[in-house]
Amino acid sequence: MLGEWADDRRFGQGHYFYANGDEYIGDWQNHLRHGQGRYMYASSGLQYEGQWRDGKRTGDGEITRIGGWLINRITTIIG
Repeated sequence: MLGEWADDRRFGQGHYFYANGDEYIGDWQNHLRHGQGRYMYASSGLQYEGQWRDGKRTGDGEITRIGGWLINRITTIIG
């Protein structure tokens, strides 16, 4: 991962490359996606950009084709 670390855990801003080709650019907290970020799904060519909490999508976000058209605006509520 390129970015910030605290106590050997991803924390702050970072860019992570997954083994399957996916990428995440954004905020981290306690080794989890947390805050504003963009996750790019290599297999589908889609990306989600929006809010994350404890590693899961939450709040407002958009799903688009990478470098292209808006597919959907979503609001996710995690209890």
